[in-house]
Amino acid sequence: MKQTTTEYNCPAWINFLNEVTNGNDEAVKQLQEFAGSCLAPQSCWGKALVLSGKGWGKTVFVKILREMVGTEKTSYVANSGFKNEFLRAELKDKWLNTSTLGSPDELDDAYFKCIVTGEFVTASVMHGDSFHFSPTCKLVLETSTLSVENRRCLTIDFGYRPASPARDLFHELLKEIDAIRDWAYEGLKRLIDQDCFSQGNKAD
Repeated sequence: MKQTTTEYNCPAWINFLNEVTNGNDEAVKQLQEFAGSCLAPQSCWGKALVLSGKGWGKTVFVKILREMVGTEKTSYVANSGFKNEFLRAELKDKWLNTSTLGSPDELDDAYFKCIVTGEFVTASVMHGDSFHFSPTCKLVLETSTLSVENRRCLTIDFGYRPASPARDLFHELLKEIDAIRDWAYEGLKRLIDQDCFSQGNKAD
């Protein structure tokens, strides 16, 4: 069922999601569930979120996620950096990691799988001892040119290209951030009840 502006107290946000997904109801539900998962770092559902397509809105969505989660709980390590033990250390205790996808091959990396599924990894800090930790961050990747088909990814196509994008949209959406957080918690509840994302199977 399509989400409406009267269902949640964040009408600008709901309108934005319906526009950037070209009215794809399942995509909006998956975005809601993934946003909710970022607020439950103790749990893993084995999926990264890939925002793809040449359309508009990917960066706005990511910026709102960062605001919702909090900058102190957000990291910015590229997938290619997961092989670096010092960069992996930046993921510890984070709830969200955002970056740009450089190549589909990055999704086949063993560390990518470990981070998505919350398996223990080893990391190091400069002039300190190495340590083990279970990643709690959810991965969000942006790409405009790559086609992504990977069982550990929720790939959402952002195909909407407005004639004149709203320049102040991010700041307008910020006014609804508390309601957007409530919207995300509703997605988390559904995710917990289903134990998988809508129209998807739980990863091994």
